[in-house]
Amino acid sequence: MLHLVAYLTVFIVCILGNLLLVFLIRRKPHLRTPALCFVFNLGFADLLVGIFCIPYDL
Repeated sequence: MLHLVAYLTVFIVCILGNLLLVFLIRRKPHLRTPALCFVFNLGFADLLVGIFCIPYDL
């Protein structure tokens, strides 16, 4: 049971945090710097890992 709660917590934080990051960088023009482009790509990749890998590990 503790294993499930831990994975769900990681899953929810991963999805919400990365969605917020991707949303903010896409919506705010002043955040579209070359450095934040790399941060955006990392956040998007981490979002995909959270969506496709964590549920199968449960």
